[in-house]
Amino acid sequence: MLEGLTKAAMIELISREFSDVSRKGGVSWSEAWIIDKYGSMEEMLAARSSDTDQTWLEVAQREEWRTWEHCPWSFLDKIGFRYYLVAAVMRFLLTGEDCLESSFFTFKFYNSNYDSFTRGQLVALGEYLRYRAELPRREALMMVLDEADMSWEDYVASGETWTPEAWSDWQEPLEIWQKFLASS
Repeated sequence: MLEGLTKAAMIELISREFSDVSRKGGVSWSEAWIIDKYGSMEEMLAARSSDTDQTWLEVAQREEWRTWEHCPWSFLDKIGFRYYLVAAVMRFLLTGEDCLESSFFTFKFYNSNYDSFTRGQLVALGEYLRYRAELPRREALMMVLDEADMSWEDYVASGETWTPEAWSDWQEPLEIWQKFLASS
């Protein structure tokens, strides 16, 4: 392992594959929260109009967006789910804030309308899962390299293939995802 994309390459891939994703016509985050609370149509419309973001990247960068404090994922339609899923993925890549749990990602995605994603977007999400699954190994390897006062470039040039055994809760979703991509 450890040959996956770097964080910078992952950000580029996600940005490219999801560049045209909007939530136009879809349920907004605040609206989903009101739906969860059995709000009225007026409350839902007011909540939708309060979400003024224009892009998922804007949501990902918004400091006050907290995905687990207010968890209306189940009340998003397929447009809103795709929009906020990519925002949560990008938020992790940009800030390190964990917005998704591996079990949630697997459960929710397989119980959603994944047909609204393009093949390129599905592959990009697979790369994200691989990145997440490899992250504990990468961090352990970087600690060893730091201790040995060796740069990543020196490690690659050395031809060594040290891969620490570090458990990752993203390994199972990655394996499921790889089977899903192979069958689709």
